[in-house]
Amino acid sequence: MRRLLLLALLFVCSFANAQMGQTIRGYYLPYAKFNIGADGSYIVNSTAITTRMASQAFSGAFIGNDLKEQVFGNFDELPASLGGDINLGAYFVVSPDSLFKRTGMSWFGAFNHRTHFNSLIPRDAFGLAAFGNARYEGQTADISGLEANLLSYQQLQAGLMFNRGNTGIGLSFIKGHENQRLSVPNASVFTAMDGEYIDLSLVMSARQTDRERRDFHHFNGAGASVDFFTFINFGFLEDLNHRLLIEVKDLGFITWNNRATSYRIDSAYRFDGFAIDNLFTLSDSVFGPNISDSALLANASTSRQSYTTALPAFFHIADVIQVHEELLVMGGLMYRMVANYNIYFYLRGFYRLNPNVEVSARIAWGGYGVLNGGAAVNLRIKQKYHLTLGTENIEGWLLPQYARGSSAFLGLQRRL
Repeated sequence: MRRLLLLALLFVCSFANAQMGQTIRGYYLPYAKFNIGADGSYIVNSTAITTRMASQAFSGAFIGNDLKEQVFGNFDELPASLGGDINLGAYFVVSPDSLFKRTGMSWFGAFNHRTHFNSLIPRDAFGLAAFGNARYEGQTADISGLEANLLSYQQLQAGLMFNRGNTGIGLSFIKGHENQRLSVPNASVFTAMDGEYIDLSLVMSARQTDRERRDFHHFNGAGASVDFFTFINFGFLEDLNHRLLIEVKDLGFITWNNRATSYRIDSAYRFDGFAIDNLFTLSDSVFGPNISDSALLANASTSRQSYTTALPAFFHIADVIQVHEELLVMGGLMYRMVANYNIYFYLRGFYRLNPNVEVSARIAWGGYGVLNGGAAVNLRIKQKYHLTLGTENIEGWLLPQYARGSSAFLGLQRRL
C-alpha cells in the first residue's frame, strides 16, 4: 500500500510541471535503479490577447478588424501581460543501493534549453499597432509602460536527491544564448489632424546581446543557477496523506559578455506625413526587426559593455492531500522573479484509473493569463516506460477565439 501511495504522490506532483517547465522533482522514477527521460513544453498566456490573435500574429497571417476590436476590448487602464516559455530537456537518474554510505539517495544529470519572453502592452500601444494612428487624430496616445524581454539559455545540471526522491538539489552551469530587453517608462504619440505629422516623445532603455552570434553554439554569456525542492510531512507519515511541497527553480544569473550593447533615449521626434496603418508598420519603420535596427537610435546614447541578468526564477509552494488510495488533491501558488508575473494560484485533482493510467485536471488563475484549465494523462507502458502529455490551457484548444492562453507538454521516461 505504501509503495502504491508513493508512486501516486510522485506522479501527481509531476503533472504540476507544465507551468514551470520540467523541474528536478520530475526526474525521479520510484524504485528504478537507473532511468532516463526527455521532455518538452511550450506555454503562451495573456491577460488580453486571445489565442487566435497570437497564433495569427506569430505566423504572419492576416488579422481582421473584428478580431482586433475584440482583443482591444480586453484591455483596461493597466498594461496587459503577454508571456511564455519553451522548454526542452533530457536527463538521467542513478539510484544505487547506497551513496555516501546512505540509502535512499540518487544522483542525476540533465541538459536543458530554455527560452522565455514576457511583455507589458499598454492599451494605446496595442491600439496604434492594431488600427493605425488615424484613430488617434488630434489626440495623444500614451504608450508609457511598454516592456519586452527575450531570454534564451542552456543549462548543464547535476545534483542529488534524498529520501527516495522527497528532497533534491541541483546546480547548473548556464550558457547564455540571447537576450533582448526593452523598457519604455515614458512615451507618447501625438497625431496631427489629417495625419500631417506625428510627434513622438520617448524615454527608452534597451539592451541586446551580439546580434551576429545567435546560432545554438554561440556563447554570449555565462552564469549559474540552483534548483531545490522538498516535501514536508504532516499528519501520518506512514499514510503519506498530507504533505507540503516547497520548490525553487532556476534561481540564478547570467553575465553577458562585452559584445552586448546598451541604448538610452530621452528625446522627441517628428515624423512628417508618417502613417501607422497596420500591425507591423510601426515596428518595421521605426523600431526595426531588432533593437539595433531602430531609426530612433540616431539620438541614442550607446555603449558596449557586459551586464548581468537575473533569471526569471520560479517559487512554488503547494499542499498535497491524499483523499483515498486513488485520489489526491494538490493546491498551491507560484511566483516568478523579475518577469512581470502575477501570482499564479491553482487547484489540481489527480485520479489513478488503474496501475497503468493516471489522469489529472486543474483550474488556475494568474501568471501571464486569466482563468484557465488543464488536463493531463500519464501512461505506464510495459512496466518500463512512462509517457506524460497534457495542456495547461485546454480552453486554448477548444475556444481559441476567446481563450487567452495555449500550451502543451510531453514527457517520456524509461526505466533501465
